[in-house]
Amino acid sequence: MNVAIVGAGLAGLSCARVLHDDGLAVQVFDKGRAPGGRVSTRTSEAGTFDHGAAMLHGLPADFISIHAATLSSGAEAVNPAPVANALPRSMAEGLDVTQSAKITGITREDACWSLSFEDGSTRHADRLGICIPPAQAKALLPEDVAFEIAAEMRPQWTLMAACRTGTDRDVIQLGDGHVARRQGGSDPERWVVQADAAWSADNVDTARDVVRDLLWQAFRTVTDAGGAHYLAIHRWLYARTRTPLDAPCLWDPEAAIGVAGDWCLGDTAGDAVLSGRALAKEMLT
Repeated sequence: MNVAIVGAGLAGLSCARVLHDDGLAVQVFDKGRAPGGRVSTRTSEAGTFDHGAAMLHGLPADFISIHAATLSSGAEAVNPAPVANALPRSMAEGLDVTQSAKITGITREDACWSLSFEDGSTRHADRLGICIPPAQAKALLPEDVAFEIAAEMRPQWTLMAACRTGTDRDVIQLGDGHVARRQGGSDPERWVVQADAAWSADNVDTARDVVRDLLWQAFRTVTDAGGAHYLAIHRWLYARTRTPLDAPCLWDPEAAIGVAGDWCLGDTAGDAVLSGRALAKEMLT
């Protein structure tokens, strides 16, 4: 049986790993340049920034044991090490993962699924798993699948800055609920500012340079930071779960298609892993 998984985040990779270990032929397709989804690392001339979900909550004990080489225990949660995307790269080892593969549509043809890609190519699969944010999954799913996705996610703006502050703190609470976390470096230091969830939602369509300047000013106000050696802004349109599905996954056995993601169960990394594994179980059944 040939299986295709759309999305190489923690849910998609967890699903693919279970299927691969059970002997199935599995292909994973992801539109990003590297696996991991929101467990992501930005590489720049100033160094690396873990600008996505750098703290991972709720991971299953066996998962932590398997990937112990890329995880470390932090004050608030388990953290990927030495950088965030070390974990998904470890999860993807031995799997058939195609990056920079943007899917434009899926159709059911002759009892199998046909996936169309932006570059004009197509792939086929007997069973299909969609492990991406709910809004993106809805846009891909055919209208006649036997389930509905009633989950929502919220955005988050993230600022990456390299500058000198002189502070010895690693986590700093800023105004409006924003949080700054040290990434490392000394000359200059590297910081990631994660904007407050409500503030991010209110400013989801604000111009990128305006958001960048507002978050930079919030950081400078608290830290007395000097001039920036590097500034970059990133908008995670689907950052955290607002309304979960309250189900491990969704699966249509007649059409052989299903969906999974942290948003099925909650908003933690552990929810993503458990959801991906649940979808794999349905596929094997």
